[in-house]
Amino acid sequence: MTGRTFFACLLSLGAWFAVVAPAAAETSVQSGDTVSIQITEAPEMDRVSVVDPDGRVVLAGLGGIAIAGHGPEAIARIISAALQEANLIRSPTVFVDVTEWRPVYADGRVRRPGSYEYSHGFTVRQLIIAAGGLDLALPSGSGGGLSPNELLAERKAVAYRLFQAEVLIAGLQEDLGLADAATAFDRTAVSQLTDQEADDVIRLDAALRAGARRKFEEEKSHLRKAGELLDFELTLLEQRSALQQEEQARQDKEMATARELRERGLVPASRITDLARENATLSSGILETRSFAARARQERAANDHKVLVAETERDIALRTALSNALASRANLKAQLEVIELRIVQSAQASEEAQQPMQPVTSVTIHRMVDGASRSIPASMASLVEPGDVIEVAFLASPKS
Repeated sequence: MTGRTFFACLLSLGAWFAVVAPAAAETSVQSGDTVSIQITEAPEMDRVSVVDPDGRVVLAGLGGIAIAGHGPEAIARIISAALQEANLIRSPTVFVDVTEWRPVYADGRVRRPGSYEYSHGFTVRQLIIAAGGLDLALPSGSGGGLSPNELLAERKAVAYRLFQAEVLIAGLQEDLGLADAATAFDRTAVSQLTDQEADDVIRLDAALRAGARRKFEEEKSHLRKAGELLDFELTLLEQRSALQQEEQARQDKEMATARELRERGLVPASRITDLARENATLSSGILETRSFAARARQERAANDHKVLVAETERDIALRTALSNALASRANLKAQLEVIELRIVQSAQASEEAQQPMQPVTSVTIHRMVDGASRSIPASMASLVEPGDVIEVAFLASPKS
């Protein structure tokens, strides 16, 4: 028994026990997760692949297979059905495992904000513990030790950056076709800015995005024009090939006639030789035309691939920028909340009877659902999914 066969037997036993025991709900695979695919009957098709932005993996002989939104067992069934439908393997044995999930992110009032490895059944409480617990101290630069006027100025600066993040997120969602930038954010949510300041931020962001979009469209236009030129070249080569084939048919007919006349002694042998030489030259030209046409078709396919790669890279860049902007927005909101709390504490400190304040924890999960960002109120027991951004904030409440 080979090592691979032994491994397959172990997996088969595991699958049998999974049927006997109650099955836990599978976490769905999404773009950015890394999956391992093993096909017992065709080990050469095994691969470890990152799910692309379209939610697919590419397998030899099958091409792109959409797997996003399904768990490992469902993905194994999808691949098995595709192998049978393509008549590659009659009864395939497919094993799928997620080797690396997208990380989860802890942000806001935790001691160690950042990304953390996802594991099945991860809860908000466990993520906060992994991030060092709640940060009860006021972070440096958030207003600690500042005068009331300095606190107000800091609040204005953070509010400005927060509005920039809101506008950036709205613009990226519009570029990705997820929302309309004109209605994706609410100016009243950032009351610290004047209408002029808000308009300036919006205009600058729109100009930057328009420039980037124009550059991308110009690159695509250049590639499309190159493709059109290759199509024109292929058309000319096809016309040339047709003429050459007509000429070859004429020469073949002329050769047959000349040989018949030669047998009768009506034409010299040199005529046959000349015609054979002309025919050889024409045959060489036909082969050359076919070679040029094959090269042009290859260049056309390469050009189409460049267009596809450019579109995919832009989509990845936009989604990466959106993910970073969402994390930045969560961080800025947490900073603003801390400053607001500091302002309240500063005001209360000037009163003789100051009520001490204690924080009340607020948790929000920012999750991508069907390509759009959703903000979901959560509790400590809420389950975390791969790619989630967990924003922890404090809501001040007086201690009774």
